[in-house]
Amino acid sequence: MITVYTMDAQGLFTAAIEIDTMGPLPVPLTMTTPPTTTGTEVARWDGNAWEVLADRPPLPPKYPDLATGKAARLQELADLRWQQEGSGTTMGGNPLATDRTTQAKLTAAYVKASADPAYTIADWKSGPGTFSPLDAATIMAAADAVEAHVQACFSNEAALSASILAATDMAALEAVDITTGWP
Repeated sequence: MITVYTMDAQGLFTAAIEIDTMGPLPVPLTMTTPPTTTGTEVARWDGNAWEVLADRPPLPPKYPDLATGKAARLQELADLRWQQEGSGTTMGGNPLATDRTTQAKLTAAYVKASADPAYTIADWKSGPGTFSPLDAATIMAAADAVEAHVQACFSNEAALSASILAATDMAALEAVDITTGWP
């Protein structure tokens, strides 16, 4: 076992770890012991030696420019909306799936229930090992609840997209909290 010293992307010391010389090596690393720091000081590896900085340097910008940042944030937002869309909702206190497969099946059942008020589904799967009969009114209510959930997700994405697109600098762009407002 040997001791190595790891650093982050800025070269700042992160940890001293014991490794087996036969196992995988963490990267980046050095075998040179970092200097002792106090207070707000940090040790930074410059590729050849450690240096002591009075404070942690500011993080580099997350994105190279505002346009790239906006495109990346919009993609992060779309990914999050997709996750939220399929995360489920409730109807009458009972869980109701909202994934794309359920949306399609409920749409088909809604069409049949709209055309035939006597239409029923004998065994609608509502969870692992859980099956329930659904009458036309319940099918239509479930489809409406799923549609409302999905639309609320898209509406939240639209509002957050507008905030991202309105950002005039990196600070404003990074201040947009895409985790808020989901149903």
